[in-house]
Amino acid sequence: MRRPVRPMAALAGAMLAVVMAASPATAYVVVSQSGNISDYEIGDEQNGMRGANCLYETGSFDLDRITIRAPRNVHGDYSSKTWVGWRFYVQRDAHPVGTGGYSTIYTSSIQKDRADNAIPADDFTRRAWFASENPSGRYRVMIRIYWYAPGSQTNVQGTVLIRYEWYKAKWSGNFYVNQNWCNEDY
Repeated sequence: MRRPVRPMAALAGAMLAVVMAASPATAYVVVSQSGNISDYEIGDEQNGMRGANCLYETGSFDLDRITIRAPRNVHGDYSSKTWVGWRFYVQRDAHPVGTGGYSTIYTSSIQKDRADNAIPADDFTRRAWFASENPSGRYRVMIRIYWYAPGSQTNVQGTVLIRYEWYKAKWSGNFYVNQNWCNEDY
């Protein structure tokens, strides 16, 4: 006897829905990639390390600063040590929110270290951007990782641009997790 196809399709759909519900929320977004790059890791998860922390002033609840998590385990593209680096960008969506899109309001300097294809860079550190006294809009963070040609600290041979998706908002010992941006105030 031939089994009906519909119940099997419904069962497969139900199983897919359970798997999707159990999967962690999407983390960072690779916006662009070019040239020769190597391995790297990004700490940007809903349950775990967030890409950035939004720190708010006690009392006024205005955004004070954003701390940005550095990429981890960034390897060079060769067996001998070459330079790798990273920088961050702070973008703002001004009021009325959602009408103008995001524009870059701050670009950090590039933090560099040496790495090879076996031993990653180990001197990258968390960095910070300080908000104006009366911030407005929504803020998000992007980072760019750089790989340099052998023997050069300036000849870029590959990059990847990443947008963080998870933010931990912290104020007066409290916190919550926000997806996509930091608000101007809590």
